[in-house]
Amino acid sequence: MPTDTDRCRSNIGTLLQKELSLTTQLKSRLDDEYLAIEGRDTLKFEQVVAEKARLLELLSGLEQERVAIQEAAGFDAGQTGFTDCLCRYDPQRQLVPLWQALQSHAGICRQLNRRNQQLVELCSRHVREALYLLRGEDPRQDTYQADGETDSGHSSRSIARV
Repeated sequence: MPTDTDRCRSNIGTLLQKELSLTTQLKSRLDDEYLAIEGRDTLKFEQVVAEKARLLELLSGLEQERVAIQEAAGFDAGQTGFTDCLCRYDPQRQLVPLWQALQSHAGICRQLNRRNQQLVELCSRHVREALYLLRGEDPRQDTYQADGETDSGHSSRSIARV
């Protein structure tokens, strides 16, 4: 008959496996997102962002379950509390490789998400600069008039009027 320790270890193991699976899927979606941004494929980008949001919601739910288990066992929330929980309920350290893999995958996902965010910001800046030019405005507006309006020091002429 399984003990409380066995049940707790089993529950934690199941959660870690699910979280690892979802972070692996998230990594793939982040790579897909990058390709969609780079290829300027807005339809694919929207689909990938929706899938990414779904995966993040599932991951959040699993993390809440894991935190609930560790708090119910008397451990603080967070990585230190979880490490302490693993030490008590997994003395043979069978779950440690899963926990380490999860942390590694999560770190990779954070890096990929930052990469994608930077690419989106760069694309947005290029679009804003193109719009400024089409309006005949200087895209580097960095000075202000007395009324607080920006002043590029040049007269503004829309390209449509030229």
